[in-house]
Parts: sequence; structure tokens; C-alpha cells
Amino acid sequence: MIQDIHHPRSVAEAVALRQGTPASCYYAGGTEINSRTWPWHATGEPTAAIMLDRLPLRRLEPTPAGFAIGAGITIQELVDGPGVPPLLAAAAREFANRNVRTMATLGGNAGSNGAWSSLAPALLCLDAQVSLCDAAGERTVAYASYVAQHDPRALITGFLVPAGWERRRGAARKHGRTATDVAIVSAAVSLAGDAARLERPLVAVNGAVPRATRLRALEDRLAGQPLPPRGEIDALVKAAVDPVTDLRGSAAFKRQLAAALVSDALRDALGHNR
Repeated sequence: MIQDIHHPRSVAEAVALRQGTPASCYYAGGTEINSRTWPWHATGEPTAAIMLDRLPLRRLEPTPAGFAIGAGITIQELVDGPGVPPLLAAAAREFANRNVRTMATLGGNAGSNGAWSSLAPALLCLDAQVSLCDAAGERTVAYASYVAQHDPRALITGFLVPAGWERRRGAARKHGRTATDVAIVSAAVSLAGDAARLERPLVAVNGAVPRATRLRALEDRLAGQPLPPRGEIDALVKAAVDPVTDLRGSAAFKRQLAAALVSDALRDALGHNR
């Protein structure tokens, strides 16, 4: 239970509080914390919240290096904001419902490293970079590296979608228990070229793997080739994922979902489902 609330006025102050306050957590929209699914619950529930509402984490603008997004931007702002890369906006539209989207932040969802994060595959397929701040200072790493070596004590301050996304097609898919639920399985793709020759395809899934993951074997199979038949794509996806059975579905169900969502997303990106 949250008993203490801190209101830092700078990123440095927030990081110092996080490092020096036992059982503390960063708090933005609060939707991840209230879901009680964050990793710290394995070792203890947070008792102190470090509020991020006074920090300069609201950036949403094009830059020479790409499209910059502050970690405090809400999911709904990704849907409505001007210039947001279409793949990320599409994933945001699939996210829960508007009430949750107006509270949940990109930093919270992407930083949770949870199987329910339907924005993580889109960020992977955009080759996004994430800016972090912790006791060692500030750094920027590939979002794929952050996912693989997750550190919940590092404060996410922003994301950068590198320039070049404008020349790629993309699509995102998600399946939840209801239309307004978080994802059981989600998928995203981005590519250049067309159905006769796929160029530099990126494919990522979440929910059917321990953490959001690029399906590199499938990417290698697709690169420079025509779009394969659906059955072949399904088989490659099923071989690449390793879901677990839990209350949200059996391993076989999640494996089938992952295959269907990737196949659909590829066809969406190429305009075959219109």
C-alpha cells in the first residue's frame, strides 16, 4: 500500500528519491501500479510513490534525429497527437479503452516490461531508442536492449523513433479478453518494399514470449522475398514463440494467437486486408 508520496521537481531529484527510498516506485498515470502486475510485487509491494507529474517529460515533436516522445505522454496523446509515427499510433488505438488511455503513459507501459504491453512490439519494430536516468547518470540505449536487461530502478525520460520510419509501412494487432482489455498477445510489423519483395522486415510479438521480442528467424525468412502463404508464416511464428499456460490462456491458444496476429499484421501493412 502506498503510504508516502513524494513530488520531485527535477529528474535528478526523482532519481535520488528512487535510489534512497526503500520499496519506492515511480508514479505517472498509475494504471500499471494499480494493476498489481509490476515485477516488484515478487519481492514486496511499494509503500512510497515518486510522482512524475512535475517533471519535463511531455515532449512530442519531430527532430532532425527522428520523432521524440516524452515518457509522460499519455497513450491517448499518441492517438491524437500530430506527426506520431502511424505504427505507434495504431498500437495506441488498440490499447485498452479511452478512460485508461487518458491516464496511462508511454513510459509506464513500455517500461513495465510486461507481457500485456501492446506498445512494446511497435517500439521494437520502429527501432526505438529509450533515454534513461539512474544513479550512474543519463544514457540512451536501444529499446530492445532495455527490454532484454530490464532495470525498474532506471527512470525512463523519453523515446526516440529514428528518422526513416516515414519510408516504411507498419501495422499492429492485439488480442485481449474483451475489446477494452489489455493484451493477451500483441504483434507489430514494419517493412519497406511490397508484397512481391519485402525489404528490411521487422516483426515483434509480446504475450507469447517471456518479454517483447523480435522474431528474427521470421525476419530473415521474409527479407528480400515475396510474402509467403499464411500457413508458412503461421508455422514460423509458432516455432519462434514459447508461451506459458496461465489464467489468460493456454500455451497452445497463445501460440495460435501470435501466428494469427503476425499474419494479419503483415497483410495489414501491405494493404491486403483493406
